[in-house]
Amino acid sequence: MRDQIIAATKRAMEAVWHLRFYANERGYQGIFYYFLIENLKNERLLEVPGQRLLEIEYQKSARHEMRLRPDIIFHHPNEDHREGVTRYNFAVWALKVGASDDDATKDFADLDQMIGDLGYELGFFINIGADRDCMDLYRGPFADRLIGGWTLARDDGVHLSLRPCQAATNDRMANPR
Repeated sequence: MRDQIIAATKRAMEAVWHLRFYANERGYQGIFYYFLIENLKNERLLEVPGQRLLEIEYQKSARHEMRLRPDIIFHHPNEDHREGVTRYNFAVWALKVGASDDDATKDFADLDQMIGDLGYELGFFINIGADRDCMDLYRGPFADRLIGGWTLARDDGVHLSLRPCQAATNDRMANPR
């Protein structure tokens, strides 16, 4: 499932073509979400009707023991299976337009909390309108579950990168600053 979610994410990023969608996080999030649904369905990970859901800014509440608002989550809601809020959490996405180092570090901390406390199998950090994935800043415990990306739209098309944090960690070890 991991590779399918990563592939669906990359194809969704490739599909966001218009410069207007890169102007703010909300605009990018809406169209990215649409294409992500389509690609998860193509991967047969999201059946309609089905148990798994892709949701935008789902409010984590007291029952999750946190108050974070992830940009997008892919899960099978506890209300359907009653096995606990830490079960069947597949992926969480954090989107940021032109992330500063501080923005990225905060989003990494939020992703770490959701991965650690709620058992998400994958966490994505996507830097919109930028050519840097910020993976060089990540120092948390879930490098094996974190995927970093950046995406830019130009007149000649969409340019992007999506890579596992492990690759960035290996790069950092091979080329320390």
